[in-house]
Amino acid sequence: KLTQVKAAAARTNGAVRIEAHTGTLSTDVIGGEKVWNQKYRCSLGFNVKDDNDYYFLTAGHCITGTENWYADSSRTDLMGAAIHKSWPGDDYGIVRYEEGKHGYGHVKVDGSWRDITARGYAWVGQDVTRTGSTTGTHSGTVLAVDGTANYPEGPVYDLIVTDICSASGDSGGAVFADNFALGIHSGGQGGGCPNDNARGYHQPVVEALDAYDAWVY
Repeated sequence: KLTQVKAAAARTNGAVRIEAHTGTLSTDVIGGEKVWNQKYRCSLGFNVKDDNDYYFLTAGHCITGTENWYADSSRTDLMGAAIHKSWPGDDYGIVRYEEGKHGYGHVKVDGSWRDITARGYAWVGQDVTRTGSTTGTHSGTVLAVDGTANYPEGPVYDLIVTDICSASGDSGGAVFADNFALGIHSGGQGGGCPNDNARGYHQPVVEALDAYDAWVY
């Protein structure tokens, strides 16, 4: 079977790539998919790693402490445990996968996926895409890269601001352009999708990656 798959992939001139990953892959653990702790359902941002372990990034306001995170609403498919968050001021957090378990370095794009291979900085006027577990995949334009979102818990600074709609549960999802990770969805204004007057606020992913000495893969 694998030989047949490899042969079919070879005929696509690089459009399809076969990847080998060690360890156990959890279900529904690519960027934009649903993830749960005991209190919230949020969205996974990016799967990342360092020299020793695999992790995923999500919004800091989704993380309550050092709680477990799951890939299913019944909380039976354990992914790992949260180890840190920066919120408010920033809005990012990190969950370490259980030993031997990790997810692919992809983000969900409608019914398919996009491979994320590098990190980047957003710039005003850039076309970007957000993917989240409530409203799915939506694209728009970067309006600012120094925005502030004023939440009841306190302000979050230096955010990427876009005209992309969102809804509750999209928090933590991935913001990207081409194969570059750009941001983690923090929040929005406008009341769901579609919305021509929407504003999306996104934590720059570079700050989170630098804080944890981690990288996308």
